[in-house]
Amino acid sequence: MMDSLNHKYEMRNKERYIYNLEAQLEKWESQIKQLEIFIMNVERKENGKLQEEFENVKKNYNIVKDKINEIKINDDEKAAYLVEHIEIVWDELKVSFINTMKKLND
Repeated sequence: MMDSLNHKYEMRNKERYIYNLEAQLEKWESQIKQLEIFIMNVERKENGKLQEEFENVKKNYNIVKDKINEIKINDDEKAAYLVEHIEIVWDELKVSFINTMKKLND
């Protein structure tokens, strides 16, 4: 299951913050790949609902990855602003993943 974003951004610790986010994303990437394979094997009538939720997972995952790259290349002031946005999308990623898992269990 996806972990919550427990990494508080501190300007002096930008590299560690990014490292923690990327480590968590790597774990999630594995789960997302497994979920995608499972969804592809679900009966066609159920697949549409799952596919829609799964597309939200992938969309939010990609947004988070993009924001991490933006944080890496920007100065601390801009990075601090981006962190506020990434934490919102991070939460959306968690929710979309949980919703997809719930639909699998319905």
